[in-house]
Amino acid sequence: MSDPIRLQYDGRIANLIMDGDDKNTIDDRFLTSFRNAMNEVEKSEARVMVIRSAKEGFFSNGFNPDVFLGAPKDKIRASFKALLVMGADQFFFPLPTISLITGYAAGGGAFIAAYSDFRFMSMKKARIGFTEVNLAMTVPSSGLEILSRKIGYQNVLQTVLTGNLFKAEECLRYNIVDEICEDDETTVKKAEAMAKKIAGLPRTSLLSLKKNAAHWIPRDHFERLIEQDLDEIEKLMVLPECQGAFAALKAGKRPKFD
Repeated sequence: MSDPIRLQYDGRIANLIMDGDDKNTIDDRFLTSFRNAMNEVEKSEARVMVIRSAKEGFFSNGFNPDVFLGAPKDKIRASFKALLVMGADQFFFPLPTISLITGYAAGGGAFIAAYSDFRFMSMKKARIGFTEVNLAMTVPSSGLEILSRKIGYQNVLQTVLTGNLFKAEECLRYNIVDEICEDDETTVKKAEAMAKKIAGLPRTSLLSLKKNAAHWIPRDHFERLIEQDLDEIEKLMVLPECQGAFAALKAGKRPKFD
């Protein structure tokens, strides 16, 4: 079975390529592979990391329903913790990061897209949505706090409470992305041009600037929040509403709630 995340280097540019199932859904292998790839990039001579997808029409469609469907509480806790820790790793990554979004990014995939320092999105078919409410899930406070720092508190409320999948123009309005492009080809060109620009800058300066920009955000604060969040996650994810929603998702149906 091939690795769901692969790295491809173009000089000082590290391309982290999501290449899992047909929708790049997130499971335990995906999370472990993603974190391992980030660790490898950090130890390399790269100066910028581009997060992109090898799948047509999808960036990442969030958690695979099999991760949680019928799973015991300790398994749910472990898988969700891995996602939250990976998100914090991405947010605090010591080098500049770029998201290249040319397909659907939903749930956990939307957070991967939004957490980068530079975010380029295609107007053609790409969508981004924090869709957890549609599955009777919650978004942990640690994840929402990081998202608030990226897109703003009011934008968080208006996106996570509706569960909508947003087109590029709406994503720009909600500050989920920085730049939208007319098609996939232009999006790739713009993102790669930014990566090349950053790759030509001094690595020591880039590392210092990223560190100093986040000096007032304590990492251990998020680590404490994550543990508190997981207590709530354990309770919610085994409820009939949530389990029924994942069963519907697996069956290709829209979840319905009373």
